[in-house]
Amino acid sequence: FTLFRCFTGDCSAHDGRPLSYVLLDRYGNITIAVYWGTMMLVSFGLFNVMIACFLQNAQRATRFNDVERRRVLRKERQMVHDKTQQLIHTIVKFVQRRRKDPSPLTLTNLKITRELWQHLLSERKVRQWLDDMGCDDGLRMKLF
Repeated sequence: FTLFRCFTGDCSAHDGRPLSYVLLDRYGNITIAVYWGTMMLVSFGLFNVMIACFLQNAQRATRFNDVERRRVLRKERQMVHDKTQQLIHTIVKFVQRRRKDPSPLTLTNLKITRELWQHLLSERKVRQWLDDMGCDDGLRMKLF
């Protein structure tokens, strides 16, 4: 129990005298060197174990956060890809309904004018896509 008390900070005898002085008087200078070496070993050893545990937990948390961040990013990219395909399909269908030319419409000959964009904004699917992408009402007209 006395060693435990010494290692945790209260290294004194029952009468209140420091044990290092009691040991010095009784056994000589070698006890101070052993006492000092033991205290340094325990202090630095305990500190080293505490820091190692902290760093290990921090690395584990970082690794988990990195994996989670990659998973969320992958999921978000897939969502943007799917939503963009849906938007393009909606735009092509919208333009084909309004065109007088019966030839098939391709993305290379599709031109979106300001007027067409305003009409597209009236489509529920287009507004939903813009909402999903985080585009508020004030920014929608500025996109064109």
